Amino acid sequence: MGGLQPKKGITFEVKVVAYLLTSEYDFDSFKLDLREPIEFDIYLNPYPREYTSFDIEVDLDIYFKSKRSTQFLFECKAGDRSTIGPKSGGFIDALSKFYALKKYRDAEEKRGFPVQFVFATNMNPRKIISFIQNPTKDLIKTIKLKLTRELQKKGAILKTNSINVEELSNFIRSIFVIYLSEKKFDSVEDNFKFAENIKKVLDKVKSKKKSPIHGVSPYVSIEDAFDIYVGRIKNLREKDLENIKVEQIMDVYIGFDVSLEDTIDLIRRQIEQNIACRELSLKEFNLSVQLINKTLNALDVYGPLTKLVNSLLPDYRVFIYSDLENFLLYNPKIIAKIVSESRFFERNGFDLNKIKNKAGIKISADVLIEVAIDSYAVEKGHRLSPRKFILELD
Repeated sequence: MGGLQPKKGITFEVKVVAYLLTSEYDFDSFKLDLREPIEFDIYLNPYPREYTSFDIEVDLDIYFKSKRSTQFLFECKAGDRSTIGPKSGGFIDALSKFYALKKYRDAEEKRGFPVQFVFATNMNPRKIISFIQNPTKDLIKTIKLKLTRELQKKGAILKTNSINVEELSNFIRSIFVIYLSEKKFDSVEDNFKFAENIKKVLDKVKSKKKSPIHGVSPYVSIEDAFDIYVGRIKNLREKDLENIKVEQIMDVYIGFDVSLEDTIDLIRRQIEQNIACRELSLKEFNLSVQLINKTLNALDVYGPLTKLVNSLLPDYRVFIYSDLENFLLYNPKIIAKIVSESRFFERNGFDLNKIKNKAGIKISADVLIEVAIDSYAVEKGHRLSPRKFILELD
């Protein structure tokens, strides 16, 4: 499914900061140079209500203070669409945050500290740039309506004249838009300074792990951590990773109490027999999941753990329990064979008790059915209905 993706991790934000610490950004009329800032930060603590125009808290992604003491406040939107427009949810969300912080900007500028709002994206923003350069009346009215709804959704109480069309038009013209596609990141992939800056930004992220931000994870996700570990962030070569190891990056969500190599050896020893399935705990593998971010769920753990298991035991698949403490390793080939051998011909189905006994494991009927359906689909190319599984009561 296309469009904006949930903000589960901060790969794009990390790369944006590292890029700006490494290279100038070339606008048509000038270059933005943030390579030696007085200060930078990522995933900021929310700006409190008293700083905003509509009595709401606002969280942004990135902060830079340039050598000239200009504050650059960034909101980032990464997605898999090729373009992003001014009416998109991503831009309206960013605009609502910027507009709410207009009060903060005005107060800071009175003190002699300029504030610049920056929208950064990996999707081509040409329509947004065109709109900023020439905000037509009809489109401004549409944007005002969308902006009003977004602010109300964030808890703002707005009067009829809270947003003035002309004032909004002038405000929008002041926003910078930065387009950082993969090609742009590719341009610095051989720059060792970029690798150093990635590490610098990750260190900054790590230092925040004891300061959760309201509803937004300021941490590197487990998905991103595995990507970094296996070198899928192509800007980093293996030699540049140095001490950026998965156990360091991942210790907010999944921590390795021993080295990854020892953990791999342990898993291999545990599954040395050709078993159908086995229930294991994350602790048994020296893995611990910390529920710091309340939005973390089984799906967040599934992808990375599946990558790890597939690299070690390509014949096995993973089922994660919702408690995030246990998981099930199962062999689809063996399970599918067991299912085929457990037909209940009289009732045109499959005997769940036989499947459970042959698999040699005590797990709930619901989980066993899900594993059996998945295994059969993988091996036979056909997805069975849950109704086909019959549980005979003693």
